[in-house]
Amino acid sequence: MKILFTIRSLTGGGAERVVSVLSGLLADVGEDVHIITYKTSERDYSISEKVQIHEMPQRKDSTITKGMRIFDMRKIIKEIQPDVIIPFVGTVLYVSWLAITGMKIPFVLTIRNNPWTMPEKRLLRNFRDYLAKKSCAILVQNEEQSEYFSADLRKKCFVVPNPLSSKFIDNHKEIYSRKISKIIAVGRLHEQKNYPLLLKAMVDITKIKSEITLDIFGEGNQKKYLEGLVDEYGLANHVFLRGRSQSIEKQLQVADMFVMTSDYEGMPNALMEAMAFGVPCISSDCKTGPRSLIKSFENGLLFQTNNVEDLKDKMEWAIANPGQMAECGKQARRCLLEEYSSEKVLKKMQILLDYVKECE
Repeated sequence: MKILFTIRSLTGGGAERVVSVLSGLLADVGEDVHIITYKTSERDYSISEKVQIHEMPQRKDSTITKGMRIFDMRKIIKEIQPDVIIPFVGTVLYVSWLAITGMKIPFVLTIRNNPWTMPEKRLLRNFRDYLAKKSCAILVQNEEQSEYFSADLRKKCFVVPNPLSSKFIDNHKEIYSRKISKIIAVGRLHEQKNYPLLLKAMVDITKIKSEITLDIFGEGNQKKYLEGLVDEYGLANHVFLRGRSQSIEKQLQVADMFVMTSDYEGMPNALMEAMAFGVPCISSDCKTGPRSLIKSFENGLLFQTNNVEDLKDKMEWAIANPGQMAECGKQARRCLLEEYSSEKVLKKMQILLDYVKECE
């Protein structure tokens, strides 16, 4: 089967990482896999040599050239002649849909974030909902996302979790400290991640345990704002914005705890990777994803979204009970390897593709 993924880039984000891994898994079992991307970069995630990458023509950024992307993509799609198109993230969904107008290629809508709130613009959400009705199938990351859709549309929803990269499967946390002193957070410096909440919690946590530190890995539009909060809260000796890491598994190896404070998610890759690595985790109970991954006090801790007092309570409990948190980390790894292995993800993806073959 000739499978085409479309995506803005293959650099940096969670969806980009999923396409890089998923395309390789499908190519390894003999599928003819192609990716159309707006632009390639030296910082792109590693892609299997079996996958063919097609870069769109580079044009100066303007309203007119953005419209030209539809025609540029359509030309490449005609050359590829795919059996199915699976677009990932944002306006790429709409460009891909318009690019295949009249071509009778099965279209799989992908949901990569909380469908109740994303996209932020109502017009784009309405267009996304229109595509849900017109698509051959809907690819969601968890059952929670499928609940957004009507009963009829849920019949063509397929849960395909994010595949874990092999480096988080083949490697794991080897040593658990008798005390929790090094915390890490990973993700874009963006409003969605609600890092100000974590910084507020750290003000009181550092009073309880003066040697505790927080390393935040990621880049984004809130960097200067967060730097200002670090200074304002007097956390310069405790909180460090480390930028993007090319070897996050090394950071997980030395971390005592991972914390995610997002207001909303799709299926958070950073949390999945930390859990798969065996790092004890605390996460907000936001829509969607964390509840599918964590059972509180069994394989991690959940706190009420955007509730700084609950976050502090969970962090204080974790610091007071490092042994139990270590057990949570080990159990998290067992759960993730069992439920989200590449083999299981691939099997679910193949069930979706079998369904697509029957689409009219």
